[in-house]
Amino acid sequence: MKAFIFSLLVAGTVCIAVACSSSDSGGGGAVGAGCNQSGAAEQCASGGVCGKPSDGTTSLQCLVVCKEQVDCPAGQDCNGVEGSLQKGCRPKSIADAGADTGKK
Repeated sequence: MKAFIFSLLVAGTVCIAVACSSSDSGGGGAVGAGCNQSGAAEQCASGGVCGKPSDGTTSLQCLVVCKEQVDCPAGQDCNGVEGSLQKGCRPKSIADAGADTGKK
């Protein structure tokens, strides 16, 4: 009986350890969280990549990975991420927003 209980405890511990280490988050930060290597997907949650949120900033954060414009929410553009072959969704720049309204 003691061996059976011990086996259950070991099995339970292994299951918890596996579940915690294999979560869908990818082990990294959520979208918008800071990261430190442009192009590094492993620093972000699953479906994210580390990159600049806009051209005017040097800080890096986790961006949503996209393949084309329709993958991004309204108000964001799908553009390449430095240091990778991936693209990420970024807020549209002020110049782009002006172009959308017909201003020159």
